[in-house]
Amino acid sequence: MLSWLRRFPNDVIHRKGNGTTTGRRTSSSTSWRNKSNSFTARIIRCASSVVDTAGRRHDDDDDDDEDDDCRLPSSPPPPAPPNHYNNDSGRNTSVISAKAFSFRELADAAGNFRQANFLGEGGFGRVYKARLLIAGEDDLPVAIKQLDRNGFQGNNEFMVEVLMLSMLHHPNLVSLIGYCAEGDQRLLVYEYMALGSLEDHLLLLRDDDDHDNDDSQQQHGPLPWRTRMKIALGAARGLEYLHENTVIYRDLKSSNILLDQDYNPKLSDFGLAKLLPRPAH
Repeated sequence: MLSWLRRFPNDVIHRKGNGTTTGRRTSSSTSWRNKSNSFTARIIRCASSVVDTAGRRHDDDDDDDEDDDCRLPSSPPPPAPPNHYNNDSGRNTSVISAKAFSFRELADAAGNFRQANFLGEGGFGRVYKARLLIAGEDDLPVAIKQLDRNGFQGNNEFMVEVLMLSMLHHPNLVSLIGYCAEGDQRLLVYEYMALGSLEDHLLLLRDDDDHDNDDSQQQHGPLPWRTRMKIALGAARGLEYLHENTVIYRDLKSSNILLDQDYNPKLSDFGLAKLLPRPAH
């Protein structure tokens, strides 16, 4: 179940012309290996806690130590304290910083997922615009991704994925705000990106009627080169952050580069490819 988490990167070694190996490693490869091992080990420890049964509880001191151990180095602290929600399957999700929502809460926020709130559809499911009361903010706009119920591999895999997503924080990544794992429903709540995807702008697919007037600050016509360079640089920084933490972005494309109201790019759908079953060969 968690075997994909335990695939530590191989040592980077120098090979001579005759195919034999030496014991020397470059300092950069050794540093990268240590960092990736540390991050992967933290994910494994946290994931083990997520899939533990309700009968295996730690005392408060151990919980505090575990929470500290699950934070990424050089990452800003999560915007909210760890969520101590225990779902109906008895799994401990106290190490997940994202907020747990009920399906009814999200359905009400998205107008029962009516067509008027529909933003788009991709390989992982349908996305709807909604408004939620979060951390005292009135009507915070969010994007709710309703995952295909036939697409994910299981609840344990989903909860581990939510754990990993909630630990990643970078200005060029779309932030995970919350999730729902109720019955057979699997939903993810993300910050809302007012200007849609880069693909929309490159192909001129958007118009002012696509979203509310207060969100429509987009430029008409092709993107200026300065804006394109800003988007390319931000996307590269987000990708670098993921790779530094051994998260391989399997689906980098213009439709997964989202833009906020100031044309700041943020990567989306990173890591979700692991939720889909592997295609048969």
